[in-house]
Amino acid sequence: LLSGSRDTTLILWDVLKKIPLVTMRGHTDWVTGVDIAANGKFAISVSKDGTIKLWELMGSGFDYTGAREVRTFGNK
Repeated sequence: LLSGSRDTTLILWDVLKKIPLVTMRGHTDWVTGVDIAANGKFAISVSKDGTIKLWELMGSGFDYTGAREVRTFGNK
């Protein structure tokens, strides 16, 4: 499960243990939309800061260990 927040972060969750696995930072305003690619290797986020960000997810399944911002699209 991937969530976006008013605090500008995205969090990838372990839903069974109910704990955050990875916190992604990079937006400067509320994250209003998120999605994960079907292959589980990438995520995308949209924010009120006017940007869309592409993220590479490290690991897979319940073993995600990190993420890195790959590219930013938009006005920033």
